[in-house]
Amino acid sequence: MTATTILAALLAIVLLGAGTTMTLAVSFQRDTAAHLGFSVNAFRRIGALELLGAIGALLGLTIPAVGALAAVGIVALMVGAAASHLRVRDRFAQLIPAIAIAAVAVAYLFLVGQQAVS
Repeated sequence: MTATTILAALLAIVLLGAGTTMTLAVSFQRDTAAHLGFSVNAFRRIGALELLGAIGALLGLTIPAVGALAAVGIVALMVGAAASHLRVRDRFAQLIPAIAIAAVAVAYLFLVGQQAVS
């Protein structure tokens, strides 16, 4: 198993879980949406983007250009997540998941990007 596969799997597991709970608007995600100032429908759309990011990361294992684009999208989503938490003055601990996912996505982008250009 390659590092690219491991990073894609990590991204897929995390984003499939988060994206699913966001699109289904389970109670804790509705609470998070309200806390961050988002409507439930907006949070559902963000969840759908997370699901697409997970699928794109997995597709990137066979189509590297798709993986690279997915990684860029995931980083953008996580920057938005971090900014949303900062906007409502959440503690640093609330930023850690977004920062960690973004870091994994950047590492994945580096690896899959090399495959995409070769």
